[in-house]
Amino acid sequence: MMKLIGTTGFLLMVGLIVYDNIWNDGIIFNRIIESYDLVIILLNVVGSLILIIGIVLWFKLKKLIQQTVSFEDEDEHNTNKERIYSNITLSIRIAFAIFLFATATGFIVLRDSHPGIVFYALIMIGIIFIVQQGLALIMVKMYPERKLEEIRSPEDLFDKMDDGEKYVMLKAYYKAYNIVSPVLSFSIMLSALYSTFTGISQIFSIFFMTLLLIAIDVIYLKTVKDNM
Repeated sequence: MMKLIGTTGFLLMVGLIVYDNIWNDGIIFNRIIESYDLVIILLNVVGSLILIIGIVLWFKLKKLIQQTVSFEDEDEHNTNKERIYSNITLSIRIAFAIFLFATATGFIVLRDSHPGIVFYALIMIGIIFIVQQGLALIMVKMYPERKLEEIRSPEDLFDKMDDGEKYVMLKAYYKAYNIVSPVLSFSIMLSALYSTFTGISQIFSIFFMTLLLIAIDVIYLKTVKDNM
């Protein structure tokens, strides 16, 4: 289902670019650029709301950590904490991606005309970095018996997981790998088509996306080979 959605989305984007540049004289693209300040404002609002949701969940999680439950309810209590922690992490990551996009594209298009809204997105990225540090401290409080403060690398964290947690983590990484690689491949082709029809070179982006695709494949396959 995800592959079908991804392929459909890719074809729609390609079709829109081709139509806009061949038969529509780039009108759609130009109108987006002309009102790009509104786009960045909307992204800032959406990113801020998602970050606020994450912070609200953060306070909810802190209350759960401070609660004392019976032995019978301990498993359910821990499951609730882990789910809330996952939702907080997801909220922060999505907000970060939105503000990063707003900062990068806004700097290109709006740095002279509307620097304030671009600067707001940059400030929010800084706030998210601070929030992420606090999130790591919450994880330490959730599992004091694991001594997570001693962790110095992702490998150390993985070693402290039990077999069930490792299975869930590996399953998630495998799904991510099978999504990221095709998305990068589609992005490379889309960038090539964009360069062809607009005359705006995307070689720099294509080069680094290709390097990233190679790095992901090499690291994944080498890790699998070394642990077989």
